[in-house]
Amino acid sequence: MSAVGRYRYFIGRDYRVGGATINLYDLERQVLIKQFHEPLIHFAIVCASVSCPKLQPWSYEPDQLDRQLDDVARAFVNDPTRNRFDRTRKVASLSNIFTWFEDDFSRAAGSVLSYITRYVRDPELAQDLMRSDYRIEYLDYDWSLNGIPPKEMPHAGRS
Repeated sequence: MSAVGRYRYFIGRDYRVGGATINLYDLERQVLIKQFHEPLIHFAIVCASVSCPKLQPWSYEPDQLDRQLDDVARAFVNDPTRNRFDRTRKVASLSNIFTWFEDDFSRAAGSVLSYITRYVRDPELAQDLMRSDYRIEYLDYDWSLNGIPPKEMPHAGRS
């Protein structure tokens, strides 16, 4: 998705939500993030780009929300296409989500790496991240859509 396309989709178009008109950017930043004060929201609010957390095929349910948010955080942190850990070089190659919202993650755990260790599935890696001085590098963000482009469909009345 181009920068112009992202602008049009997230900022340039308003939607009716709860009786108010708001764009998607403000809905994310001014409503969801500010009201919930929960960094896990960054793994649930997705833009459908390749580098974004995966869009889930289910809806978030109030009685399962904590487990669902934990699941999507673990899936994202442990996805080697989005985050990688080189134990030999002591480099954490992380999604730009962790730099864009660094304050949220650091406020919750003291640092981005401390936050990430909560969700790393490999207990040895989690210990290594906490004990060692890992250098953080941020991966390029791929804004292209994360799905297969739809097949061109013939218009009605055409053969």
